[in-house]
Amino acid sequence: MEYYFDTHQLYHDFEHLHDTPEIAFQEYRTSRFIQKELKKIGFSVRKLGDTGLLAHMEGKQPGPAIALRADMDALSFYKEDGSVQLLHACGHDAHSAMVLAAGRHFAAQNIDEGILYLLFQPGEESMLGAKRILAHGLPHIDGMIGIHLRPKIEMPLGSATPALLHCASLPITAHFHGKAAHAARPFLGINAVSSAAMLIHAVDTLTWDTDEDWSAKATVVDSHQNQHNIIPEFCSVTLDIRAQSNELGSSITQKIKMLAKEAADKFGTTLSFEENPGYAPNYDPSLIDICRNAINTVLGKAEPPTHTPGSEDFHAYSMIGGIPTAYIGLGADLLPGLHSPDMHFDHSCLPIGTAILIEAVNSCFKRIAPHAAAPKSEC
Repeated sequence: MEYYFDTHQLYHDFEHLHDTPEIAFQEYRTSRFIQKELKKIGFSVRKLGDTGLLAHMEGKQPGPAIALRADMDALSFYKEDGSVQLLHACGHDAHSAMVLAAGRHFAAQNIDEGILYLLFQPGEESMLGAKRILAHGLPHIDGMIGIHLRPKIEMPLGSATPALLHCASLPITAHFHGKAAHAARPFLGINAVSSAAMLIHAVDTLTWDTDEDWSAKATVVDSHQNQHNIIPEFCSVTLDIRAQSNELGSSITQKIKMLAKEAADKFGTTLSFEENPGYAPNYDPSLIDICRNAINTVLGKAEPPTHTPGSEDFHAYSMIGGIPTAYIGLGADLLPGLHSPDMHFDHSCLPIGTAILIEAVNSCFKRIAPHAAAPKSEC
């Protein structure tokens, strides 16, 4: 396939980013590299927090404000010797390289009408990155597009979907507070672990009358002490909730809160919750159509909207920020899967994804009406 942009530079950028893995909110070298490259090619760049970046380039005439978003953070893994290894095992290096390459293309070609924003977001893996970006404040954006590599089992190389349908991710931690005592005299204490165990069992037997995909399970238990002869005063249970829709996720969360209260009442513990909700998508139909046409142009045929049990904090931009969004799933022959220390993919997907982003942005500039009250730029 012939491309009309610098694929050599694209691969160079990817290799640099791949060799600089940094975990959530510590993407300092990554951010500095991207900022330097963006300024070189004429983008104005605003820092959002310590590592987030919002770059923009204005066209010759007023028009819609279109954003491409890339995540930047890597993951950490424990090795057999106990040391920690940082790796780009979710493809965020690829996403940043593709968005940067699209930016290079538009900087070289110039923009006739509108504003192009490039958003490089930290901390996606924490599910807090998008929320923090929104807290820093974004200018008016008429449409935002994201992209993510997909596992081979879900989408092979040479295919792409204009609408990757994530599940909502709704982690919730129930904190039970009892009373410590010597384990030989349990009647003098209130065992917080007993409440936690009751909650875990109740969640494991939970059923729901729905055709939608969902799951709920305990993933972390912490009693804040490791002495076998002490009745634990504290115990926390973190539950991972996944749901195909935000409405179902909310219903399951409320049910689990009720089960936790019953477990607290049963053993006399007090209860508090900690939540960090992540949303299922609420895509803009016109943006999905634009991305579908872009995929058709590059690959000949777009895949239909595709469900995945994974989650993405990208959806905070629409659910909290009110920004019209679409999110492309890109086939990459990725094996054995995301978040595996052995993750690898076919790098020839990088120019494919870049070409799709460029086609989508060009269509957005032609088809999306600009917001009448939007200023030229607030970057």
